Amino acid sequence: MEQEQSLRDQVAALSGELKTGNVKVRDMNWLDDEIALTAQSARTVRSEVEALTVELAAQPRIRLIERARQAPNPPILDQAGVLLAEARARRPGWTRAILAAAEVDDLRGDSAAALRAYLAAIEKGERDSRSLRRAVELLYRLGRFAQADTLLAQVQDDAPLSPELGRLAADVALRVQDDDRALTLARQALTGRTNSSADQVWLGQLLLAAARQAENRRRPDQVRTRRLEAEQAFRRGIELAPDDPDARVALVAALAGWDRRDEARATIRAAEGHLKGPTGDLALARCFEAVGQTDQAEAKL
Repeated sequence: MEQEQSLRDQVAALSGELKTGNVKVRDMNWLDDEIALTAQSARTVRSEVEALTVELAAQPRIRLIERARQAPNPPILDQAGVLLAEARARRPGWTRAILAAAEVDDLRGDSAAALRAYLAAIEKGERDSRSLRRAVELLYRLGRFAQADTLLAQVQDDAPLSPELGRLAADVALRVQDDDRALTLARQALTGRTNSSADQVWLGQLLLAAARQAENRRRPDQVRTRRLEAEQAFRRGIELAPDDPDARVALVAALAGWDRRDEARATIRAAEGHLKGPTGDLALARCFEAVGQTDQAEAKL
């Protein structure tokens, strides 16, 4: 038992050196010199040491990722990819190496390979929010909405979604025609964040899309309710940031789309006192275009 404890102390020392980066070179044959251990104990300790050895060896690979992230270039990415492939072959279940490989593929622009690696890490239990979000974004970009929706549902079973993932989940749910759940997820994602004009614009746009789905299903009551809530969200966005153009443009476009053009024009007149400079002119041009006043729109460009 004393010899087994001695081995475990050495394993702990390796782990401590790994965390500090101050790693001492060792001859791993010292394991075979410990003759008093049972075969099972020896295998257990050797497995722990081998796992640490692989992790120690992978540290340069991880540092390469940091370099590539700061200034991506093909030679560094290629080198990192080769070394990470070696690390993954030696320790297939190490999710940190899998995620690092995913990021390398992402930086290379190989979305398909990056997605495979992200999904492999998630399958092994990885729940890093940034990696989850990136996996869902790639699925979304590739039009694999049902798979993205399933992945988010699995993650949500383990823990509540972060606000960022919640917003993405709402967009995905809308894409799979689950508009009721999309709105539920959207409101959950915005809990405690209702003081942002950008959030209100996003919610309003989601409500507009949900209203269109309700219209396609011939649910007039839902259409009216969602349009009203969308209008309220846009107006709340204007209140929160009077000089920001996005909420004003969104409100004008919505009112014009609902054939409430007089109200849309009144909204444009009110906006002219707040939207200034090139950005403001461009926003006003979009507003005039929404109500069919092309001459005024061109004058702003």
